[in-house]
Amino acid sequence: MISNLLLRWYDKNRRALPWRLQKPDPYKTWISEMMLQQTQVETVLPYFARFMREFPTVADLAKAPEAEVLKNWSGLGYYARARNLHKAAKIVAKKGTFPSAMVEWLELPGIGAYSAGAIASIALGEKVPVVDGNVIRVLTRLFALQGDPKSKPLKEKLWRLAGELVPANRPGDFNQALMELGALVCTPKDPKCGVCPWQKECKARLAGNVALYPTPKEKTPSQKVLIMASLIQKNGAYLLARRGEKKHLQSMWEFPQMLPEALQIKAKREKSLPIVHHAIMNRRIQLTPHLYKYVSGKPKPNGCYVDYCWISLRELRNYPTSSMNHKIIKDISSKENRRPKAL
Repeated sequence: MISNLLLRWYDKNRRALPWRLQKPDPYKTWISEMMLQQTQVETVLPYFARFMREFPTVADLAKAPEAEVLKNWSGLGYYARARNLHKAAKIVAKKGTFPSAMVEWLELPGIGAYSAGAIASIALGEKVPVVDGNVIRVLTRLFALQGDPKSKPLKEKLWRLAGELVPANRPGDFNQALMELGALVCTPKDPKCGVCPWQKECKARLAGNVALYPTPKEKTPSQKVLIMASLIQKNGAYLLARRGEKKHLQSMWEFPQMLPEALQIKAKREKSLPIVHHAIMNRRIQLTPHLYKYVSGKPKPNGCYVDYCWISLRELRNYPTSSMNHKIIKDISSKENRRPKAL
């Protein structure tokens, strides 16, 4: 069976990752799968390590304030994942046990078919498949499947084929091997077909048209978004604003994206800082930070922000904030460190 070929390859080539334990842990597997959604392994590694230090058990995560959870997720993006993870942790902690099957994992907030299948197979040894972007690429090439992988017919076929390949004895290892193959060998560009354990079975390779799979989708035109942020300084501190509950990046702290006068503050503009570039889906964001010196006034809640605080540059890192703000913080921190110290 071709599944054994992949498992033998995986045993020799798998990466040593902190959530890949000899005895799988449902909690660590769950956290890693939530973090790995739409995020590369290299990016996740330091976040996973810090998260495990701060919340070593599901009980620790459940009793932590949401702001603390968001702070430790800050910069990882897609913050709904962190909020759902926190909600689900409260449910699991209250029940006292982790879900014991894929169908039970599906009942928790933020967990879809892929995540439930990954956790159930890896941590519980349940014979269930997983289908993510890497798996889609591998299977469409292996079986030469054309069409939109998100269309219902092909989506159902991919899940069925993945399910047929999963062995009963090592379902978790197989699913990880399938994802590892897509990440390391069957890559979107320049796949390493010569070292693939399925090179003799791959229909796309045998036909010499690997690049045609999965079927290229029409590119969504990118949208250029121009925004600004006010970095208002007061006695060595910066003004941070917290978004409301019903807005994008809800409850997150950031440098206010409006002029000081809109915040009912009088401030003297000093200079503009380098543009921060950021991408979210098809949106290409250019954020221009403007540096201001505080003169007078007190910011008041408005339709966008519900709270404010003045904090030092060092304290900025302790607040849950977006990836864009992390880029600004990194830039101004480097400038502060380059300033010559007074004798």
